[in-house]
Amino acid sequence: MRHRHPNSLICPPSVEGSCRSFRSGAFRSRVVLSLCVAAITTTVAAQPERRVTARVAGQTLAEALIGLGRSAGTELRSGPNAAGTRWFLFLRDEPLAAVRRQLEQFIPVPPGTASWYAQGSVQILDEDLASRNARLNAAVRRRKFAVEHRRRGAEDAATRARSVVGSVDPRRTPTWMPFALVLAGLPPAAREAAYAGQTVNVPFGYLSAAGQQTVQRKVAGFRAGVTGYPDASFDGEKQFREVVVEVRPAGTPTRPGLRVWLRGGRSQNGPMFPDVVNAPNWTGRDGQGGDALYDSYWKRPRRPERAIKSPHLQKRISLEGRRGWTIETMLEELSRASGLPVLGEYDPCRLPGDAGLCTLDQDRTIVLRVWQMLDLIAEQFDLDWDIRDRWILIRSPRTVLGWSGELDLSPPQRPAANAAPARP
Repeated sequence: MRHRHPNSLICPPSVEGSCRSFRSGAFRSRVVLSLCVAAITTTVAAQPERRVTARVAGQTLAEALIGLGRSAGTELRSGPNAAGTRWFLFLRDEPLAAVRRQLEQFIPVPPGTASWYAQGSVQILDEDLASRNARLNAAVRRRKFAVEHRRRGAEDAATRARSVVGSVDPRRTPTWMPFALVLAGLPPAAREAAYAGQTVNVPFGYLSAAGQQTVQRKVAGFRAGVTGYPDASFDGEKQFREVVVEVRPAGTPTRPGLRVWLRGGRSQNGPMFPDVVNAPNWTGRDGQGGDALYDSYWKRPRRPERAIKSPHLQKRISLEGRRGWTIETMLEELSRASGLPVLGEYDPCRLPGDAGLCTLDQDRTIVLRVWQMLDLIAEQFDLDWDIRDRWILIRSPRTVLGWSGELDLSPPQRPAANAAPARP
């Protein structure tokens, strides 16, 4: 077998004869050399650039890359470290090289990195161990912080409540105090599970004596129901022993809390307080609270100031928003209207207490510049955003709650096409 010198010239068949003459020394003409180089350049340029179209909303990186590769006519796979992470990706007819570059830069957790490598004809993307360990360590820190914050807040609230309840006019007792005492009356194991972010349901009979007494007083004047439907009715004066204390995670990612609901048995009625853990700072504004610490979270900067100056975000676009649109619908429509690709951390934006998903609350036509539309979506669904090149990048503050197991960030189950409607 003849071995070609690594610096020897390789020409396409159309000019191979001239090249052979040039290599053999028959004549050494710069014209022939130029001809060979031009032919090579033309051959490379003639190869079509791979382009892809994708709609990814909650699929794992492993699933998404298989689909991307199929769209581009090549094989793409994920390595084991990042295979289970979930993403948003909405794009149309984008160069595969740009998509690969953006994924490589976006998916790792600092200080880690991600990179592509070849395994035969397959291109594989994975994060390094530094990125994987950063994600695991962030989850551990989050779990520790959330448990300690909830425990400390609940114990402080109970201490304050004990010093006030019974010593002042009940009408002047802060609303949250009885709920703090009920939480303190749960069995220790149930309290610890609640501090860890689990939903717990404790029947009246399992509460401490002080907890039972507080429940009885709190529901004594509570009556609710529908005439003719006794199962939907609750009379706290008579049925206090049927109360089930339900405790669910609440608050914000920076201020984890606990919602306490004195649920009247099967009626799904009963007094409730939105967040007992952070209650000492509660103002009761609009019936929901909103102390300065909460406001600092909701009013935080959601993108760098430089982002709104990007020329790609100055176009005015129109979205025909529909009531019930979810976060994935909004981002997909934004990508379609703006013509810009969207890449983001997947977050279905679940409401607390299994109340469904965050959605638009009414039909409305929205006409804004792209950056203004992004600000609106970020505020509606509690997201952060940025732009790199012409790519819109979405981050969710709830992502770390998914890593820690506090929040389910898996895609919602969609009913089958032939499924019967849910019963009311």
